[in-house]
Amino acid sequence: MKFNLKSRMRNKPFWVGVFALIAITGQTFSIYQVPAGWEQWVNSVLFLMAAFGVFNDPTTDGISDKE
Repeated sequence: MKFNLKSRMRNKPFWVGVFALIAITGQTFSIYQVPAGWEQWVNSVLFLMAAFGVFNDPTTDGISDKE
């Protein structure tokens, strides 16, 4: 598997994953607080966004895989 950093930097889902990872890290180290009732929902959404950005194939258009 080839890791093409230049291709990833131009890919929007990659940046969604990076920003979600930064937000999760900020919440983990108490840089900011989420209201107690919303914490589980926010964590779930941020995790899904991070996973979406990590598992995306940047060498194809959109979010599809190579055939």
